[in-house]
Amino acid sequence: MKTTERMHMEKKMLEEIQGMLEDINPTEIVSHILDGTLLSWLASWRMKTGMLVAFMLENVKLSEKD
Repeated sequence: MKTTERMHMEKKMLEEIQGMLEDINPTEIVSHILDGTLLSWLASWRMKTGMLVAFMLENVKLSEKD
């Protein structure tokens, strides 16, 4: 993957993480508690962030090889 493509993908990943972080607020948390979905929401959030971070770390490794 070219460096500019990697940078573009990293920007998208950072924007995705930023959106996920903005989702963490008292209203959202209370809503999930009341719905009984807090644990599944947290598990989903953890999985998504883990995948995004793994992708970004792989990009760093690839860029170091360039």
